[in-house]
Amino acid sequence: MINPAIPEALSIIVLKLLDKSPENRYQSANGLHYDLEKCFNELQQTGSIKTFNLATQDNSLIFYVPLKLYGREREIHKLLDCFKEVCNGNNCFMMVAGYSGIGKTAIINEIHKPITETRGLYATGKSVKP
Repeated sequence: MINPAIPEALSIIVLKLLDKSPENRYQSANGLHYDLEKCFNELQQTGSIKTFNLATQDNSLIFYVPLKLYGREREIHKLLDCFKEVCNGNNCFMMVAGYSGIGKTAIINEIHKPITETRGLYATGKSVKP
């Protein structure tokens, strides 16, 4: 249920806190504190809170590498196309093979989110040549 008494700016802050992707959430408590304090001060001064750009002061002291995988779109699309075929009632089986260290696990992990968002089941396994 939506409560119209809650200012939109606060709703947007809560949605940012609950975002599925960690890189879209606040990266520091200082950034969240700044935005909440801005809301509080505006409420005290004007009696309302206008929407504003969030996280302008959200600077993490830790170097963070996004989890996004780049340059493997073709392979990811092939795997997702196979998943779509299965969703349409067809059979499909794929194996990801290659030398160690080329990013096979990263590709498999990349398709986890789109599959589970559509309520698909997801299982992985590894096999090593004897």
